[in-house]
Amino acid sequence: MVEDFRFLDGKITGDPTVNLPLGFNLKFASKLFPAPMITGSRVIKDWHIFDGAVVCLMIWGRDYFAIQGSGVMIAPGVAMVARHTYDELIENLKNGPEQSLVARVVSFTKDKALFWDVERTAIGDGLDIALLSVKPASDLPTDATYRIARVSTRQQAVGDRVVMVGFRPIKDPFENGTDDQNIQVYCRIGVGHITQIFPEGRPQSNRDMRNLSVFEVNCETIGSMSGGPVFDESGHLIGLLTYGMTGQQLSYVSPFTNAWGIELDTRWPNGLYRPGIPLIEILKICKNVERPQAVSFDDNSDGTKDILYYSWR
Repeated sequence: MVEDFRFLDGKITGDPTVNLPLGFNLKFASKLFPAPMITGSRVIKDWHIFDGAVVCLMIWGRDYFAIQGSGVMIAPGVAMVARHTYDELIENLKNGPEQSLVARVVSFTKDKALFWDVERTAIGDGLDIALLSVKPASDLPTDATYRIARVSTRQQAVGDRVVMVGFRPIKDPFENGTDDQNIQVYCRIGVGHITQIFPEGRPQSNRDMRNLSVFEVNCETIGSMSGGPVFDESGHLIGLLTYGMTGQQLSYVSPFTNAWGIELDTRWPNGLYRPGIPLIEILKICKNVERPQAVSFDDNSDGTKDILYYSWR
C-alpha cells in the first residue's frame, strides 16, 4: 500500500521572499477540506489535495533527520502541532547524534516539497497544542500561493462526523545521507464520529494526557499522525489529533476551545503581526476563521485577560 511512490523535488535555499521584486504578488489561500464519503482509517494516494496545508514536523541535520509528528498551516508563517510531539523534538535536539540538528516543518504540494524553518514556539497551559512561528526555507510554490487550513470556532457535539489527517514515515530515521536524503512518507486519514467529549480531561488516559480537554472519535489512528489536523464535515479545522488507541478503534482530539489566547511572537511575513499576538487575533487578521466574534477577551484589574467563548452550533 505504500509502494506507489511519487517523487517531489525540494531544496533548502533560505527565505525566498527576501529578494522578491517590487510589486510581486505573494498569495495565501484559505482552504476547506470536507470529509470524504468513507469511514474508517486508510492510506490515501491523492494527498496532494491538501496542497501544502498539512505538514510534517521534523528534526533535521546534515546526515540525520526524523519525523516527530504531523501538523497544519493555519496562517501565514504559523503552523500548529501537538505539544507532546514538539516536546519530544526538543528532547531529541538535545540528545541527537549531531550538534547541528534543527527543527523544520515540511509540506507537500502536487509538484513540490516545501521546507520551513521553525523560529519560535508558544505553548498553552494544559493543552496538547503548540504554535510554531515558521519562515519559508525553500523555493516558492509554483503558483506563488501558500495554502492554509480554514479554522472554525464552532462547538463540537457527540455525533459530529470528523476527518483526521497525518503523515507516517515509510522509513525513519534517515541516517548518514542514505537514499540521498529522500523523505519517504505516506498519508493516512481516519473518518469517524465524535462519541464522547471530555472537557476536563479523560481520567483513563496516561498521566501526561489525563487533564487535557479532548473529544473521542470512533476511528483508529497510528503513530506520527499526532498533531495532524482534524476537520469537521464541512472542511473547517476544529482540532489536532492528540493520541490514538491502536486496536481499540478510538482516537482523541484536542479542540481549540482553550487555545484561542495562546500568544505567539512571529516575524514572518514582516510587519503582519504584532509581538505576543493571541491565536484568535492572528486568525482574524488573516480572515481565516469562521465566526470570529464567538471569541473575545475580558481585561482583569491585574493585567491578565479572561477568554470568553460563546458556544454556537
